[in-house]
Amino acid sequence: MRLPNKKGYKCEKIFESKRYVRGEYLYKNLKILRRKEQIVDSILALALFWSISQVILAIFGEYAKSKLGITNAATVQGIMALAVVGIVIGSIIAAKFSKYYINIGLATVGSFGITVIVFLVPSITSLPILGILFTLFGVFSGLIIVPLNAKIQFLSPRVHLGTIIAGSNFIQNIFMVLFLALTTMFAYFGMNAEMLFFVMGFVGIYLTWIVYKKYEAMSFWALMRFIAIPRHTYSFVGIQNIPSTDGVLLLGNHVSWLDWIILQIPLRRPINFMMDKDIYHWKGFNYVFRTGEAIPVSPKASKDAFKEAHRRLTDSKVVGIFPEGSISQDGELGKFFKGYELIAKDYDGVIVPFYIDGVFGSMFSKYKPKNKKSFFRRRKITVYYGKPVSKQTTAEELKVIIQGMKDEYSK
Repeated sequence: MRLPNKKGYKCEKIFESKRYVRGEYLYKNLKILRRKEQIVDSILALALFWSISQVILAIFGEYAKSKLGITNAATVQGIMALAVVGIVIGSIIAAKFSKYYINIGLATVGSFGITVIVFLVPSITSLPILGILFTLFGVFSGLIIVPLNAKIQFLSPRVHLGTIIAGSNFIQNIFMVLFLALTTMFAYFGMNAEMLFFVMGFVGIYLTWIVYKKYEAMSFWALMRFIAIPRHTYSFVGIQNIPSTDGVLLLGNHVSWLDWIILQIPLRRPINFMMDKDIYHWKGFNYVFRTGEAIPVSPKASKDAFKEAHRRLTDSKVVGIFPEGSISQDGELGKFFKGYELIAKDYDGVIVPFYIDGVFGSMFSKYKPKNKKSFFRRRKITVYYGKPVSKQTTAEELKVIIQGMKDEYSK
């Protein structure tokens, strides 16, 4: 119900207990939640995560007493408290990985991590190892909590943000109560805690699956970044030169096997790389390349590949091509092939040149210098994104532009 305020020209909401009892407020709030599917998906994923976490914390004390013989409550509480430390660490990692955009793919990595840990805990009897596992549980939890909550807040209209957050908490609490009821049933029928760990493990598998299927491409890129990050530190210059809409044709130098991962790190929009058809069909890797939305190209059917690239550019996607066609053997720019010039120019978009510096000579490049850097020394890699150029730019003109970038920025 709305009533005029003292000045008479604004309306103020008042709380009606009867409507609350009848569930009208709840129904209205849930209706607002359902307006965006991604918000609902994120809320359900968080609800499952918190339910798993609550059950694990609820049963670990009894498990530690009956299976591990730990009767000191302080010891049990101390092990579980390490999860809080892990959450702080995981949240910092998630924030770093989401520097340029909300890296929702981290939620898949986090879900997979907590699932593995839940399955491992019943087989571990060492207190130090259990402490490490609970810390890692917290780290992976941070990878779930931060991006999913950020996604909810980002997608929520400001006027409904409070309602959506309240609704999210309501749903999560309902899930947690139901899972605690499940825990009570297990205890009532005399089932051991170890079995409940495995049940939560299978719930974790389901959580990982639904998050992965929803954010398949972003999950793939998040995993690839975790593989690359231990060896490198990255900086990206000129990201603002890449339009947030319309088609973008990324063209630049090729110096390592990781170039495609490095280029993707700061970009929310997935890059559709063109790659050799034989490599695309490598056994064990084909699924990876398909998930990464790569475009296979072969000398015998290159026109079809460039037609596909044109279709994706027309759909306002980002297409990446290494005009040299292969990884550089000496760090210098090779011949730029004209294949990309076959792409029709009638799409809305631009060409953005790039230059990758710092990765040449690493273990992932073809060139291996005599004086290698220490294996434990992280490389500093910088990617420079040049200003957009005309779609009519030829291979020769493009090479001159990128050579200029190399001369200006190369270490």
